[in-house]
Parts: sequence; C-alpha cells; structure tokens
Amino acid sequence: MTQIEKHQKAILVLEAIDTATNRIFRKEVDQRKYGETDFLGWGKWNEKKIESLKKAKIKLQNYYNQNFKL
Repeated sequence: MTQIEKHQKAILVLEAIDTATNRIFRKEVDQRKYGETDFLGWGKWNEKKIESLKKAKIKLQNYYNQNFKL
C-alpha cells in the first residue's frame, strides 16, 4: 500500500466518523423535538438507532487510532 492510498483510506475513515457524528446529532435533536412520543414504536426504534450509531462511531475511531494516528 502506497502512502497516497493510506492517506485516501484515512480520509474515508474520517469522513465516516463525521457522518456518524452528524447522524447521531440529528437523531438526538429529533428525539428532543418530538419528545418521548412512541408513535408506532418510533421512540424505541430511534433510541436503538442512536445506540448503534454510537457503537459504530467508536469502532471507526478505534480503527483510525490503531491504523492511522501518528
């Protein structure tokens, strides 16, 4: 793997972390905006989605720290 390929992969990982952060933020804002209304199970589904996004973000951060951090 050349240095350029390594940098491109690191950029993709950082973009994925940023995307996960933005999605978590939007879901939390929606949850606060609509409150704890459980319309057709939406509230519980949203909480599960937020938790899974947080776990994915942690995994991406760990991957970045192990493979690309100086």
